[in-house]
Amino acid sequence: MINQYEYESRLLGAAITNYTSRCAKAISMTSVEHYSTTGTRFVCAAIKRIAASGRPVDLMTVSEEVKLAGARGELPPECNFAWVVEMAKDGVSDANAEHYAKIIRANHAMATALQKLQEVQQKIIDTQNPLEAMEAARNALSSLDFGVERQRPKTLHQWAEEFVDHRIKIYNGEVPKGIRLNQGGMDHAFGTIGLTDFIVIAGRPGSGKTELAVAVANELGINQGKAVLYKSLEMEGAEVAERSILALSGLSVDDLERRIFEGSESGAFGHAVAAVKDKPFYIDDASGCSIDEVVQQCREFTAEHANVGALIVDYVGLMEIGGKFSRHDLAIADITRKLKLLAKEQKIPVIGLFQLSRDVEKRAGSKRPVAADLRDSGSIEQDADKIIMVHRECIYDPNTPMQNVAELLNVKRRRGQPVNGYMTFKNGHFVEIPDSEQGRWKITAESKPEQESKKEKGYSYQGK
Repeated sequence: MINQYEYESRLLGAAITNYTSRCAKAISMTSVEHYSTTGTRFVCAAIKRIAASGRPVDLMTVSEEVKLAGARGELPPECNFAWVVEMAKDGVSDANAEHYAKIIRANHAMATALQKLQEVQQKIIDTQNPLEAMEAARNALSSLDFGVERQRPKTLHQWAEEFVDHRIKIYNGEVPKGIRLNQGGMDHAFGTIGLTDFIVIAGRPGSGKTELAVAVANELGINQGKAVLYKSLEMEGAEVAERSILALSGLSVDDLERRIFEGSESGAFGHAVAAVKDKPFYIDDASGCSIDEVVQQCREFTAEHANVGALIVDYVGLMEIGGKFSRHDLAIADITRKLKLLAKEQKIPVIGLFQLSRDVEKRAGSKRPVAADLRDSGSIEQDADKIIMVHRECIYDPNTPMQNVAELLNVKRRRGQPVNGYMTFKNGHFVEIPDSEQGRWKITAESKPEQESKKEKGYSYQGK
């Protein structure tokens, strides 16, 4: 476990190594008294002095402060040039600097609070006057500060002004409105993706939820050139790459295995491989990751890339869960809450893939999934801004008129009316159905309950 000194050393090391605006903000969040040793307090004070004087904060300027303090006999015993160099080596990424600063503040506040409470305890023991003891306890408790930065509330008018200003900037193209996927079915289901959205893609095994996630990643990372981090907890990175390339080329796995270097398939495959060169679509297939590790990795990723399109986690159920949770649903609740907070903190869409329960296949009648089919659905429904469920009727009914058509069922949309989307599922990949055809497939899909009821009443139905 990281102790207070290590948090302090790593934050100060980050500032010495790379004094970015993030590091400057993190250092400004802490005071000298927040640090636990004379050495870290000295370095913090030195960094603040250097920055206030307009000089660059780096190893050289901090070392000069060490040298001058040594000449005056004011240097803490543990503080010397070698110690500062070692601190610089252990510095964290500036993406985590603010996080470390908050921990340092909070730990100092809790240590201070504990000291005050111990003093009150001793006063209660020593005094014979209960009223005096109660007053001392009340004063001590009222003065406690746990280092939490609280945002001051704003009036409705202030928020309205900010809202109007933001809308004007969107209209003028100064800030992005959100992200569109520019493909009929996906655009219908996902709508405009907000920059702080937590989106759930759910489906039964084999329904195509991973293919949908790859299609989203291809659109954002390849077609739009946005940085995408695809966190694959189930498949190897090579498998994700295979699905991406095949989707871009329109080829099937059979094409890849049998005819990849013959005729037109060779050209399509080669063009797809060439298309992904230098595109910011990143895949990480490290398994056994916890939610906290994913959050940290995403912070580092957004610090390294200016235009991030999405973080995709495939799939959430394979995340490592620690022993601190007595029930699985509580662990999932912790994960979904942190994914939503991550989207809000980093201002990037976060997409999490989830499995649907087997109840979908067990029930009679329609197999179209609903929100309640999500495993541990309570927290997922609560935290998600959008929930998209992938459904292919042909898996359950070989005679359906929806052959090779996938429904993207929008079972939740926090803003606006949920709209379903429809895509062709061809060669194992999602293929766009134009906007002009979306309405026809909607009518076909939604007529199925009526068709079934007519069959039960003895009517025959001839699908078109």
